Amino acid sequence: MPQNRIFGYRRISCALTLAGLLLLLLLIGLPAAFEHYYADRFYPGVAVWHVPLGGQRPDEAAAHLEDSLGLDRPLVTLHGPDRSWAVRPADLGLRLLPAATLDAPYRLGRGLPWPQNLRAHLRLLVQGADFPPVFLYDERATRLYLEALAEQIAVPAADAAFTIEGTTPIAHPAQMGRALDVDASLEAVAAALRRVAPTDVALVVHPVTPTITDAAPARAEAEAILAGPLTLTLADPREGDPGPWVFQPEQLAAMITVQAVDGVLHARLDESLVREYLAELAPQIAVEPVDARFHFDETSGQLTPISPSVDGRALDIAASASRIVQEAAQGQRYIPLVVQTVPPRYPDTATAAELGIVTLVAEGDSYFIGSPSGRDHNIRVATPKFDGVIVGPGEVFSFNHYLGEVSAEAGYDESYIIAGEQLAIEVGGGICQVSTTAFRAAFWGGYPIVEHWYHHHRVG
Repeated sequence: MPQNRIFGYRRISCALTLAGLLLLLLLIGLPAAFEHYYADRFYPGVAVWHVPLGGQRPDEAAAHLEDSLGLDRPLVTLHGPDRSWAVRPADLGLRLLPAATLDAPYRLGRGLPWPQNLRAHLRLLVQGADFPPVFLYDERATRLYLEALAEQIAVPAADAAFTIEGTTPIAHPAQMGRALDVDASLEAVAAALRRVAPTDVALVVHPVTPTITDAAPARAEAEAILAGPLTLTLADPREGDPGPWVFQPEQLAAMITVQAVDGVLHARLDESLVREYLAELAPQIAVEPVDARFHFDETSGQLTPISPSVDGRALDIAASASRIVQEAAQGQRYIPLVVQTVPPRYPDTATAAELGIVTLVAEGDSYFIGSPSGRDHNIRVATPKFDGVIVGPGEVFSFNHYLGEVSAEAGYDESYIIAGEQLAIEVGGGICQVSTTAFRAAFWGGYPIVEHWYHHHRVG
């Protein structure tokens, strides 16, 4: 019995010793094996952006991480007004930097004293460690992508327009446009890229307002102008005056012009075209003023009117054009032209003192007693045309101007004239004696003779 008990104790002691040796081997061998296996691998529990990297070599981890992050997959969806674009972050300039991303995770549990490394390994096994990735973001790529989208999204604004078809005014409405706000959209995309996850981004699109927003006023104004014929009149017509002048709607339509005021189109008659028309009309309306004629009383030194003065008339083109444009816009169909009174140079109210007439300077005379009846008649018809004419200082007296037309219709008879050096019979024979008599007065008065055509025969 005692021997058997001693033998049992020895067996237990050996077993315990063997177990202790095995435990020691495990305590020494397992960490060594662990360190050997993970010598070039990430330790268990290491992750980047929730992607486990434990047991992977750095090159394997880099490929696995890039695939897991999905930068080459269409993670970002850009939403425009009427369509969407699925885009890869890589196309927007986002790129993973594997070396910079994996450096800190790989160094965790390495390079420190053994006890510290062991604590790091245990903490990784229990808690794990998740590291952020390191990206390189090239904003220029995003901008280039958005600028390309901007061309697809853009819709140009269409200005309101005005046309006339025949005599019918037509207003074409404006159309709103749109444009991508590249800068604001870039900020939204950059924020979405930071999430590195499937993301929807609403692109920032602004409406584009046309420059010309409304043509309806132009249509209404043109309708008023084209409502019917437009008649121009003289407010106080004289006997024998021309007019009225009528513009048909077709003519008015060709004279309408359009201009924009604060983005709104307005129609009116083109004042420059109206002026051109009035400039052609002005000679028809113009009436030259008639100077009064006087006899001078040498005794009293006063002038006595022998024929009254008459005011002339001239079309005021600028004022008439302005009136036509304004009143046509109001739908007026009858518009009086603006005329100005043209006063005579010498009204019948003029006095000798005002005109500087103080005495008789010179006189010319001739005799036509015994002249043929036709000649006698012609002299008597022509002479009164020069009676009482005023010639002011510096003015040139023209005999032909005051004589006017010489014809049978003007009251002249046929009589002898001097044609070259021969006598001939024509209407107006004898008027040469009136001109010669006037020439004598000018000559004896010492006045310069600007032009003089003399006879080859002396007139008595």
